[in-house]
Amino acid sequence: MPRPSSIQSTYLQRRGAAYYFRYTVPPSLTHALGRKVLKVSLRTAYLHPARLRAATVMAALQGIIADFTETNDKAHRMDNLKEKLEAMLRDMNERWLDHHLSRRRPLEEDQLGAEDDTISMVQSDCMEALQTGNWKRWENLARNFVKEHDLPVEEGSIEFRYICFEVGKLEARAHDSSLATLRGDFTVQPPPYTVPAPAVIAPSQSLEGDAAMLLSDVYEEFCKHKTAQKAWKRPDVSRAHDYDPIIPPFIALVGDKPLGSLSLADVRKFVDVTLAGVGRKMGTKKRDLDRVKALLNYAHKHLGGPAVTGPLSLEMSYNEIHDSYEPFSPDELERLFNSSDYKANTFKKASQFWLPLLGLYTGARIDEPASMLLSEIVREGDIWAFYMSGDEANGGGKNAYAPRWLPIHPVLIELGFIEYVQLLKDEGHERLFPDIGAAARDGYGKRATTDFTAYRRGVGVGGDRLNPVTKKWEGSSTKVFHSFRATVSTGLVYADVDGSTARRLVGHEAKDVHGKVYEKHLDQRWLVPALAALSKLDYGLSHPKFVDTDAYRKARKRIRRVPVGATA
Repeated sequence: MPRPSSIQSTYLQRRGAAYYFRYTVPPSLTHALGRKVLKVSLRTAYLHPARLRAATVMAALQGIIADFTETNDKAHRMDNLKEKLEAMLRDMNERWLDHHLSRRRPLEEDQLGAEDDTISMVQSDCMEALQTGNWKRWENLARNFVKEHDLPVEEGSIEFRYICFEVGKLEARAHDSSLATLRGDFTVQPPPYTVPAPAVIAPSQSLEGDAAMLLSDVYEEFCKHKTAQKAWKRPDVSRAHDYDPIIPPFIALVGDKPLGSLSLADVRKFVDVTLAGVGRKMGTKKRDLDRVKALLNYAHKHLGGPAVTGPLSLEMSYNEIHDSYEPFSPDELERLFNSSDYKANTFKKASQFWLPLLGLYTGARIDEPASMLLSEIVREGDIWAFYMSGDEANGGGKNAYAPRWLPIHPVLIELGFIEYVQLLKDEGHERLFPDIGAAARDGYGKRATTDFTAYRRGVGVGGDRLNPVTKKWEGSSTKVFHSFRATVSTGLVYADVDGSTARRLVGHEAKDVHGKVYEKHLDQRWLVPALAALSKLDYGLSHPKFVDTDAYRKARKRIRRVPVGATA
């Protein structure tokens, strides 16, 4: 196969780890083609293959535009141009793969990287489909397989899906052989297709009703139930980010089998694989187990599924499962608030100046001030106050005690916080930190956390360390933004503030029935005793007053992402 020539780097754009082909459509064709810029993923993280693929795309694009111009059909719009080019890329990858499967000599050194990357990419797609249970990737092959062997299997049935996954496993092994061939090892051969055993092909014939429902269908019913019961504040986000990364791999591991055939052995297998995972904290592993447990509890209660959740419960204490975030020491507070950035006011965004201070003098969760609206900062008599975790700002917070009135600490007022709020109102902003964008899953707290983590590491606070060789941060740290909550909580204890008041200040759940019934409904009248308690926090630190800068003003003018349904 002739190799395409290289291409100018002006058509290449790197976004994250991947390269994209980017082409600015000539003004004379923008209306006809339906777009000003064409952007296509080249599906590679390597420059050399990206240049080759971009050259191929450019040649195809020029041909398409030339044909289109010759027809002079101005009424025809090529809205599917991007899809055509992506289909061409997929076909090109398949042709490259087929070409090298029969190669009987190793590639030259300068070719090896590009071709190795191509097959590795296809192999990665295959493994992802296996892990997420995407059986449709192999449905055409499975359909031909069923027809060739005259199997009594209905398309779309559990037996058909089983064959799809078996074909997928064979594809994964074939890619191993292909990569070995590229590297000059011709001893590894792809395995032949084999007919699954008849006993395995018909596992669901004896099950009826809900018991015959496939686990993938059970998952769909579970999501519908959670949405109907309004158990998820944002159903699309909860499913995509909390459950989709866990439930489909669970189903792929145990098999998309009928609910009635799910066994304790299947669940134990998932538990063993989860706990054996390397590089993941125990709290994260427990979260994965809890997600599956929620699904199986629903199936047992509503669909009559088997009671098999026992292995999903860990016999470990809270401290054994979760890393406790420790309060900052006096020395660490000095490093955080006596840094060159605070002294010279060299932060890039005002949020980077204010958020650590708000954490230190409120004990708030990072998403509470990061997502706060200016309308939630009010003056009640002589007391300035926040309303934390309002429904409009961040959906009501973590628990029923998160929404709360909280007085603004006198130190924050002395540093110019109220003047900063007024400045934002004068500029027409609605949020306390317009320089923070919102992530799809974690809202405004995501970017704020990233900023503080970089700052914390920069001043040498925390247990994680930069590897000088890999340039990556390694290890975990029990000193994070959440440590401000521990710092405030311990500070209130040292100041002899009673436990009930301290819990209300930081939005923790009440301990007794009295508190659980009545303390959720405290209004602004609570601000007077709350301010008396909060004012006892004194860390002996000296803070510079806030001064607006060109960098802060520039950051506020940038357009930031806002989640669907949120206030800008």
